[in-house]
Amino acid sequence: MTDAKRYPVFDQRDRSVFSIEDSRLRADTLQSDVVPKLRKIARTAFAAIEEVYGIDPLSDSTESLSPQHRPDAAKTIAFRAAGAGLVKRQVAGKYHYLHLRFELDESGLYPLIEAHRPLESETLLGVLRDNKESGLQILDDLGIGIWTEDTQDSDISDEDVIEKAKVDHSKQWWHTHIRGSATEYPIDSDGIVDHIVNQFI
Repeated sequence: MTDAKRYPVFDQRDRSVFSIEDSRLRADTLQSDVVPKLRKIARTAFAAIEEVYGIDPLSDSTESLSPQHRPDAAKTIAFRAAGAGLVKRQVAGKYHYLHLRFELDESGLYPLIEAHRPLESETLLGVLRDNKESGLQILDDLGIGIWTEDTQDSDISDEDVIEKAKVDHSKQWWHTHIRGSATEYPIDSDGIVDHIVNQFI
């Protein structure tokens, strides 16, 4: 008898959800079928962070799930991915748009740090600049890449992205992503998901 799987399986049926044309039906199906699987993986990662670092991720952050919408909402956007992870709680009465999450889209499963506005992008890039040597080593070891609003050339190195990115504070939204490599469907191995969890942590 084999050991029970620790992680849920993602298969072609999950992938087909993203081809649903009706935005509400797609969001509802992602919310009911895919998000609970991602939430299970995220909570495993939260427990690992607490065990390894002695820090409860939910002490200063909130569990973030997407799609997450009201049943009676008038409109639902066309979600291109489903996610579960963490979002920073309010600081000094202001919301933060910095997310650490697992996402699943048509290409597969991957971990992602998203900074959605100039404030969060500048903060994230500042941390990378202050810890550039160790940060680049971690990114290289784990196969994680950086994308910013003004450095979209696929041939540019992560070091150049960190050094050359210029956050445009005149914009309301300005994105920085740190994204792990996607695991293609079917995603049915604990070992594969463990790699994604390690990238997240």
